[in-house]
Amino acid sequence: MPEGVGFKHARALKRFLDDATLELKPKACITYSVDCDMLNRWHKFFGFKQQRKSLLGIADGFNKWLIKWA
Repeated sequence: MPEGVGFKHARALKRFLDDATLELKPKACITYSVDCDMLNRWHKFFGFKQQRKSLLGIADGFNKWLIKWA
């Protein structure tokens, strides 16, 4: 998400994702991202929980994020 995205737009995007989740009924979503403050805040905003601070089990600069619905 770019820095210029306002809270109004972020709430609309979160509402859209919540509606899609209700319709599609996924069990989980896993994503990997570069370890940076902005991306970490967005993941937390959307409800993801950080699983570990590396992709390969070493300090590689990536984070694994998980969100579960059950």
